[in-house]
Amino acid sequence: MFAPSQPCRDSRVTFQFTDLLNACTDTCKFYARAYPTPSPTPYPTTKNPTATPTATPTATPTKSTDASLSSITSSSGSLTPTFSGSSTTYTITVANSIGAVTLTPTIGESHQTIQYDKDLTGVYTSQSSAAATGTIFLIEGCKTSVRFMVTAWDTTVTKVQLFTIRSFNSTHFLCSRNFLTLNFTF
Repeated sequence: MFAPSQPCRDSRVTFQFTDLLNACTDTCKFYARAYPTPSPTPYPTTKNPTATPTATPTATPTKSTDASLSSITSSSGSLTPTFSGSSTTYTITVANSIGAVTLTPTIGESHQTIQYDKDLTGVYTSQSSAAATGTIFLIEGCKTSVRFMVTAWDTTVTKVQLFTIRSFNSTHFLCSRNFLTLNFTF
């Protein structure tokens, strides 16, 4: 039961109307006072009103399917045809006196990966972009082949480019690399 310390008309306390009726006698007067009605809380737009809001998802970049080198340089010799990235076969011609070369491939997209295979053995070695390969030894008068395999960012596209390094003298190619000479004496 409510028991005000002062008469009801002087009270500045907010309380339930039923408490007022019970506490006051015939001497109490009630005055109506209008208060603005609070706006109703809008209904949640999600099916689960207790779910916490999530961050707005950002767009996922499209992974590139480009698997081409943007350039390649040789420590010695000249490249034919001029490098374009779209061609898959090139020749590097070096003087016969050159015993070894390195090749420096550069990728065009930062997420691509490069590997190379010396002498077409099928064994690929990881290669950093814009860094020289390991030493590629040449045999005088012969040709040596190197394959570069570039994998695109999406990892489903690969491109292999073949570089044939030809070591020559001024008159003709001399290659004894794959031949065995046997001398028999009877």
